[in-house]
Amino acid sequence: MRTVYTDPTKGQKEASFFQTFREQAAEIQTGEWIRGEAPDYRLNTSGRVYGLEITTLVKENRGAPLTAIRRSQNGCLRMVRAQLDRLGLLPVEVKVGFSDDRQAIRAEQVAAELTAFIVAKRTEIDDSKSWCFLEPGLQDIGKVIIRLHTFNGRSWLENNRVERLHLNWVLRDSIPLVQAAISKKEAKLDQYLLTCDECWLLLGVDEHSAPEAIDLSPIGLTHVFQSLFTRVFFVRNGEGRVYELRRSCNA
Repeated sequence: MRTVYTDPTKGQKEASFFQTFREQAAEIQTGEWIRGEAPDYRLNTSGRVYGLEITTLVKENRGAPLTAIRRSQNGCLRMVRAQLDRLGLLPVEVKVGFSDDRQAIRAEQVAAELTAFIVAKRTEIDDSKSWCFLEPGLQDIGKVIIRLHTFNGRSWLENNRVERLHLNWVLRDSIPLVQAAISKKEAKLDQYLLTCDECWLLLGVDEHSAPEAIDLSPIGLTHVFQSLFTRVFFVRNGEGRVYELRRSCNA
């Protein structure tokens, strides 16, 4: 069973990608994989050592990865929950849709405005449904959904919950992005080969996350990538899909 994390660390993300790889591609190699560094995992079987290096594939935003923007958004939502907790009011569930997942935000300012909005609106709504506010007039926020801690008088929520609305555009024309990630990792291939006879590369995405909403089209799955890694894999972690990509080591 795969472990799914909220706002995972680098190590948690790599471990989750590896779980999916082992579950869905168990026939590739049998044996005990050992966690390490450079590469991330090693398998010693039949007198040969195989290395597996894992990396997260992310979209770019004008040359910068979207992960930094996502971290800022996550931090903003944590601030909102902390501020609601400090106020000591009855808990609410809040789902937030940012106006543009590719636009940087001022997390502290957005959090303060959103908290004030929630506090004001909770006195105007009842517990008959979830209340949706489109274009709420808040900086960098396009949609807010608020639900009280009771539903028709029955309690269902014990603590404040502030989450993101997952509305992501999926990048399917991702051949250049995949090739760039392979080439970047190849810069360390000689280092990896110091501890293994051959090294594989696993490119993973948690596709529910905006920076990692990436897929390969049928053309991408048949494309021949240039790679000095012996094997290259692509993992869509949420769906539990593992693909081995076609590769050539010719210049």
